[in-house]
Amino acid sequence: MPQRKELKDKLKEITEKELHQVLARIFESMDFKDVRITHGTTEFGKDLVFFEEDKFGEKIWIACVVKKGDANQTVYHDIVRQIAECYKKPFDHHGHGKVKIKNVYVAISGIFKDNTKALISEEIERPEKPIKYLEGGDLADLLEKKDLAYLLEGEISDVSQASYKSYILQKVSDNTNIRFLEAEFGVPIDSIGDFRVNVRAKSKSLSEERKNYVEGKETTINFKLLPEISDILFVNKPFLLHGIATSGKTTILKNLGKDFLKLNPSGYLFYFELNKVANQSGFDLKQIIEDSYLLVTDGEFGWKPHLPILILLDGLDEVAENSNKNAIIAEILKLKLNANIQVILTSRTIDFLLTSNSIDGHFEKFELLPLNYNEMIQIGNKILSTPEQTKKFVHLLRNSELLQSFPKTPLTTILLAILLKEERIDTKELPKNITELYSKFIDLFLNKWDKGKGISEQYKVAEKEFVVKRLAEELHKNNKISFTETEILDFLSLIRTERPIDILEDPKDFLGKMCDRSGFLIRDSSDGSYRFFHLTFQEYLSASILSTKDEKLLVTHFLNDWWLNPNIFYAGKHPSESGVLEEISRLGNYPGDFDDKMKYVINSSKVLKAVHLWDYKSRKNTITAILKVFEGMISDVVSMFIGVDLLALRNKTLLDVLLWARGFFQEFLDSDQFIDSYKEIWKEIMASPEIHNDVVRYCIAYNLSIREKDARYLEEFISSDETLNPRWFKIVYVDINVKKLTPSNKKLVMRFKQKASEHKKYIQSQFQDRLSKHYKSITGIAPLKNYKSDD
Repeated sequence: MPQRKELKDKLKEITEKELHQVLARIFESMDFKDVRITHGTTEFGKDLVFFEEDKFGEKIWIACVVKKGDANQTVYHDIVRQIAECYKKPFDHHGHGKVKIKNVYVAISGIFKDNTKALISEEIERPEKPIKYLEGGDLADLLEKKDLAYLLEGEISDVSQASYKSYILQKVSDNTNIRFLEAEFGVPIDSIGDFRVNVRAKSKSLSEERKNYVEGKETTINFKLLPEISDILFVNKPFLLHGIATSGKTTILKNLGKDFLKLNPSGYLFYFELNKVANQSGFDLKQIIEDSYLLVTDGEFGWKPHLPILILLDGLDEVAENSNKNAIIAEILKLKLNANIQVILTSRTIDFLLTSNSIDGHFEKFELLPLNYNEMIQIGNKILSTPEQTKKFVHLLRNSELLQSFPKTPLTTILLAILLKEERIDTKELPKNITELYSKFIDLFLNKWDKGKGISEQYKVAEKEFVVKRLAEELHKNNKISFTETEILDFLSLIRTERPIDILEDPKDFLGKMCDRSGFLIRDSSDGSYRFFHLTFQEYLSASILSTKDEKLLVTHFLNDWWLNPNIFYAGKHPSESGVLEEISRLGNYPGDFDDKMKYVINSSKVLKAVHLWDYKSRKNTITAILKVFEGMISDVVSMFIGVDLLALRNKTLLDVLLWARGFFQEFLDSDQFIDSYKEIWKEIMASPEIHNDVVRYCIAYNLSIREKDARYLEEFISSDETLNPRWFKIVYVDINVKKLTPSNKKLVMRFKQKASEHKKYIQSQFQDRLSKHYKSITGIAPLKNYKSDD
């Protein structure tokens, strides 16, 4: 073991970052709790932070100021400044909120020369406890006493790992997205943190569902749950979690990261928000990982094949271009060739996931399905403070039609519970749509900002609302989710020059209060950037500042995923009219390729649901346009399946396409608000079946029959067109029986069965043949050159 003098000499040789890491291990060995290396441009003097508990279990928070080398009269001013900042500025802890520093240590790797300690003590105004000084000799003694001398024996990399683990644990434990609960509404963050959304996926694939028609065996739709992290690590495929906005993807991703660190103390976890790393020139995931490790530890990351590595990539949907998304997928699949590496990816949009050949078959896919009522009540119980409020919340969920128009997600449930808790809604005056829900919450939030905190000056609500809307608009129009500190201060100053807004007299002071007191805008300590605590609030605020003169912008970007939610929020502001939908329904710019057609159908149906008071004629016009594009989509998907190089897709059958089209229709075009229009369109179809091809007609008939548990529409679908291919007898007869629909004409349904039996061999052949053989029967177009067809 090295002698004390040798240890002192080695301490002088290590870098300041390495000294931080050594000190962290020393303090951990001394039974201090939650030791964190917090050094950086915004640590406000605190290089390390930790706590100890007194005899009554109270936490005493301690900060350590660290300097490499000797401390003399040239550096003591800097030490004094850091100590003063430690006492003055609370530490923003992810789990305990803003904590006040009670004690300060000053640690150096050399010695305190001359009367440096005395000079420091004279300038510090009455600390609660005398400052503790640690110099190289003290540290050498502690290294010997705690058997930590090996830290200076060329094993700093172990310390680097401990330092990185501390950093990444803080990152995945950070609940900034719901910090406002604690800051403004007195709801402890940890009470939400231990709630976990079940991640479920439909385990019934098209290949299983087709057995109903090919083999005559019923199958039921089951669900599989996302496995525990211990199982996820050993799956050969990377994982993809997708769900709508506010469904809890980031929270689940971070929970998986925390579980991984508990299960694998020696493993490595990496977490990246893709919008921050993916829009650079090229995308080298391995290099991004190495750079992030170097930035935190000042050391190189070693790709050790025996150590488990988990990489969490959040927000594929926030990456601008599909080419960049494809590059990310390619990098994931390349790294996944290593058995010790697992990757989990999240996305909230579905179009890229449905059309990407590199995702289909290569990822384990899980969808965050809507919460059920019990899960929503579970969240509400943790926010509401009285049994009477909980009773009202349960009644609201059980007996109201409100949730028909709301996404049943954790965040919308939280907002609804808070509005009830603060007595801003009752069961007679509920928000009518998602826009109104966010509007009520923003109004409540801005009114509460700074209240009850002993602050004499109350900001004007109207001014605050205008400023946050302008911030959101600036971010969204520039395809960004965050400002640098310089960018946001410059923009706040610009707003002040344009309008007489008193709260922006001092932009820096306003920004500090916005982050520290409200949590509405949050600061990322890793890069110093500022963003709204949740992207949907940026989307809502950016939409709320738009007016009719901006509708051209929304039309122009209608197929852009980045503008989908602002389009929905804007539509919800004026639920009785929609200039945007009127324009896109004209199909002046008919979507060209399959991706654009799919986005048109999905986006227009979602925006249409937000315009819940629109007149029947206008609604029907939009649905008619949607159905026209949907029909073109079906032709495109046939061509895509036939022409693709991937064997699994090229071998798709005619039945696969029919079931895919039906499933897509049910997922995106099924709505209470569309029923009346579908019935009107169905009457027109009965008079002129040629209005749509048989696949579209079938999807409408299936939807109406399922909704009303009445086989009449499927019966009419068959009866109205004598030229229908015999396969429809089999499909409709199976649907009526599997879905237990009530026939309006039992003899007619038995005739379907008889016809299906007469053509059994032909139908079964169709259902198992390659799609290319039946191209014309779906598209109505002559078979492509070199494709054999038996139609």
